Amino acid sequence: MGEELIYAKGGDIYVSQNVIDLGIIPSEQASSGKTEYIASFQYRTKYSFIKDLPVFLYAKGLISSNSNDSLNYLSVYPINYNFLKGYNELIGQLGIEGNQSFSSYRIAGNFYWNALIPNLVDLTLGENRLRLKPIISFGLKIYKEIKNNIPSELNTKEFSNRIYSQYYYYVPIQKNYSIILNGMTYYDFSSKVNPDRKILHNYSLAVGIDIPKTDFKTIFKYEKGNNFVTQESNNYLMIGLLIDML
Repeated sequence: MGEELIYAKGGDIYVSQNVIDLGIIPSEQASSGKTEYIASFQYRTKYSFIKDLPVFLYAKGLISSNSNDSLNYLSVYPINYNFLKGYNELIGQLGIEGNQSFSSYRIAGNFYWNALIPNLVDLTLGENRLRLKPIISFGLKIYKEIKNNIPSELNTKEFSNRIYSQYYYYVPIQKNYSIILNGMTYYDFSSKVNPDRKILHNYSLAVGIDIPKTDFKTIFKYEKGNNFVTQESNNYLMIGLLIDML
């Protein structure tokens, strides 16, 4: 039944990539000095009015009540086309990326391979838990800066490209626990955007504990690294609740 439900929702990759985190940053820790409300999300859905073509919408971002926070970003791709079916995808994307207010933004295109690979570990110890397969991606990004979202001393509107890889793995543990691993590594070929020739990365580690007789988990989540759009560095430790909307 679980497999049938996932198939009806568009497959494992669709289900795993749809997530939203809602939270509060206390005034003592917020950059504005005021209590801030944040939302981190990733969403992918097939256009319902397009029946026979594998075309979908994809969006990802970190937004907050403080729209000037340099960590905030939005990435919206209204045009996404999947050239393959099944456990492997070959996707072309065209969209826009920028900070929350889009006072700086760029036009970007991605071409990447998305795939499910066999489960690497089994920590269920025989418990009846749904085990989503790990997702890995390798791709190329080509972009043109319209308004700079790179450091202020760089006054050119860059045209450049990047290579990148991503991973996502949900690991159920025994009956009541789970770990979620998520991350990205990327390299920008522009000598102005990436003058130090560094390979940048970000990752998150979440640990969940089921609350008995509910659909909620108590969640502990740690994030660190440079985001893919503004290249600002963050370091978060979050405690909250997780609910499976499926």
